[in-house]
Amino acid sequence: MHQVAAFIVRQGDAESACAADARLKAIPMPQDLAIIPLPYEFLEEVVGVDLGEMSEEDGEFRFLNEKLLDFIKSLSQSCRVLYFETDYFGGPGQQGALVCENGQMVFGPDISSEIGPINRALAHIGVVAGEGKDAFDTIELWKNRTNDDWLGIEEPVGPGHPFHDFVEHRQTAYAWTFLALGIAVCFIAFTRRGWWLLLLWLAFNFFAYASAYGGRTREIFWKRDGRLPLSSKLLHLPFLICSGAIWHVYVLLSRERPFDRVTDDIIVGRRLRAGELPPGIVNVVDLTAEMEDPAEIREKTNYVSLPILDAYHPTPDELHAAIEKLKPGPTYIHCAQGHGRTALFAIALLAERGMIQSFEQGLDLLKKARPGIGLNRVQRQFTGDYVAAALSVTKQISPN
Repeated sequence: MHQVAAFIVRQGDAESACAADARLKAIPMPQDLAIIPLPYEFLEEVVGVDLGEMSEEDGEFRFLNEKLLDFIKSLSQSCRVLYFETDYFGGPGQQGALVCENGQMVFGPDISSEIGPINRALAHIGVVAGEGKDAFDTIELWKNRTNDDWLGIEEPVGPGHPFHDFVEHRQTAYAWTFLALGIAVCFIAFTRRGWWLLLLWLAFNFFAYASAYGGRTREIFWKRDGRLPLSSKLLHLPFLICSGAIWHVYVLLSRERPFDRVTDDIIVGRRLRAGELPPGIVNVVDLTAEMEDPAEIREKTNYVSLPILDAYHPTPDELHAAIEKLKPGPTYIHCAQGHGRTALFAIALLAERGMIQSFEQGLDLLKKARPGIGLNRVQRQFTGDYVAAALSVTKQISPN
């Protein structure tokens, strides 16, 4: 999760900027800057942002409206103001930024699903990126992932709050989708009758999937040690046939490489067929709940199975335990297509090994190697929180 809406000003201008509203608070940052996170109460009461009706369209700011833009322009009469938003709960995610000075917008609005608008805005106001870092990491915007985190508010936004409901709505989308598919298939089966009633088997699979996503469990396929038991294969046969056919068509038509190398010892990709495993691989991490790896892959490597429902995530303990099972040497990480679940595990592994400074840095590293990588909102929230915790532990045990 990374959803922040904030101003960035010079430290010397922070006091006068915060004087515009008693709820604004400035936090010092590197390079003589200060961040002013916008409290949710400020967004609702002062600039009229309805947290329950935020735009979900790609390419649109979540919080920025005409009233907030007027507020920023007014504030910029006395100091230069950079405004930015991040929205990384899932889907492709996005970020946006603009800069106002002397009552006018002098940069932006720049908004994109790619990592870049905030860095470009920071460069516009003179931020110099450190060696091996971008501007975002240089001024330590990775330190906190929400406005409340920046403001030191320990209590999270709870049930009943529009922002919480906004997140919960996204988390249940898959459950509702499979429930609707199950109902639709039942309707077809009962109206057509005859052999069409066999579709009820597929409908049962859809209902089971809806229940699994709604209950946040991965036990639907009962996968153990990388194998699906015969009872699971029979019970879920229609769904497995459909998903298997889709996977084979994808492999046949896709121009994406089967796998890509992120670092010397971390390779990510799709589920591989027999004979496709790169030479020298020590560990294979299988993240699919609905598929099996070929026997030669399971038997000739240190095979680690962590079944995860498509588009979802494991528990933190399950993820850490899987990482602990890895032996020194090259590791191949895969899900079905090598995008969502694969990215989740790979970023967590990079964080555990101290190879990244933030979730965003890890995602950028993976996207450079495999552009098709992407996490949805639920996965982003989970992975971001896991990375933050892992980096916190690393910093606590560091002798420096």
